[in-house]
Amino acid sequence: MNPQKNKKTEFEYVAYAKSCRFLLIILAVQIPVFAIAGAYFDTGVVLALVLGGLIVGGPALLHFMSPRSEAVGAAIAIAMLSMSGLLIHLGRGMIEMHFHVFVSLALLIGLARMSAVLVGAATIAVHHVGFYFFLPDSVFNYDASIGIVVLHAAFVVVEAIPSCVVANQFGKYIRAQAVISEKLSRMSAELKKQTGHISSSCTALASQASTQAASIEETSASLVELSSVTQETTSHANDAKSSANRARAIAEKGASEVALMNKAMQDIRSSSNNIANIIKSIDEIAFQTNILALNAAVEAARAGEAGAGFAVVADEVRSLAQRSALAAQETAEKIEDSVARSERGVEISGRVSGQLEEIFSMTQDVDELIAKIAEASKEQNLGISQISEATNEIDRVTQESVSQSEANARFSQSLNQLSEELSQSVEQIDEILGSERQTVSNSQEEFGARYSAAPNELDEAAVVERAKATEEAFDWN
Repeated sequence: MNPQKNKKTEFEYVAYAKSCRFLLIILAVQIPVFAIAGAYFDTGVVLALVLGGLIVGGPALLHFMSPRSEAVGAAIAIAMLSMSGLLIHLGRGMIEMHFHVFVSLALLIGLARMSAVLVGAATIAVHHVGFYFFLPDSVFNYDASIGIVVLHAAFVVVEAIPSCVVANQFGKYIRAQAVISEKLSRMSAELKKQTGHISSSCTALASQASTQAASIEETSASLVELSSVTQETTSHANDAKSSANRARAIAEKGASEVALMNKAMQDIRSSSNNIANIIKSIDEIAFQTNILALNAAVEAARAGEAGAGFAVVADEVRSLAQRSALAAQETAEKIEDSVARSERGVEISGRVSGQLEEIFSMTQDVDELIAKIAEASKEQNLGISQISEATNEIDRVTQESVSQSEANARFSQSLNQLSEELSQSVEQIDEILGSERQTVSNSQEEFGARYSAAPNELDEAAVVERAKATEEAFDWN
């Protein structure tokens, strides 16, 4: 057996206390009526007031001390049927006064306790049997037999049985009303609180999603611009690569031409050296010719007039040899100057060739670097294109998220309105059924304090379960 199932709720205690107060008021109202009956039948006004006050005072004091005690209901049942016995006595046993017994048993149904009805039935049974033997005129106004007492007891039993059934059913109704009032109140409070959280979250999410969408749109535009710049850079890098390839080809051709020029200068220097050697040989020949012409002149002088013509020839040969030597000397000087210039040209050509080779090497490096830059720009352009596509996809998803967030915000507002309607429905049920609003308020405050400390402990399954319970409760109602 589940102990929680038989545990009384606050709502049941309040309803029980309210029923007890109502029956105590009815008991108290009967005292002056009984006094009037005592005066009418001349059976004692004081007796009606004093004994009625004592009968009502007992359960009233017990209710004041412990309003939730089950003994209060039993005391009220005893007092209610004791008042029936008092009225029968004050009415001198009139059979009409016995109707008060059945009215009292019917009123005890309001306590929603089978025990109260049984205690009341037992009280009137003891009263009839006891007074029948000790004070029979107080029970019947005629000479009744024991069979009449048994017949009355049979009527009491017949009424007590359905009264017990109705009291039990009424108790179930009170418990069901407690479930409706407290559970639905808790669920409405929970629903209201959670819809408030959902509404706030959806509103914040929609705002954040809108901000995110705007940022992504700006990022997408920047990426498009960056992609355009990257494409332009790639185009320029490709142009630079083409220019570098042409410069490299020109440098290679220039280096080849310089190498040919260097070889030509080497050949010129070699030819100049050969010419210098030839001029040197001519100079030596002119020197020997000059010596021979001098010897011929000496011999012609010795020969006298016979060698005069030969002397003239020798003199001419000497003059020619001197001019040849002078021309050879001048030619040699020019050739030496030409050789020096050729050597300087070879030297300059060598330096130019080295510089061109260095330029060629640098051109190769620049060409390789530009090739790498062009390849990197191409890959960068491809990567930016992919990022741009991904950003567009994110922008699309973000826009959908914004729409969904706005829809969720509208749904949460509708859900909040439904929770308000549910709360109003609970209030109407409580007003119709006459429940105490303080119980519902206390339950809502207790529930709100419990769930405000940990609002995230509610999961979807719990909400669904509570929603089903709410629907079942309304279906039952």
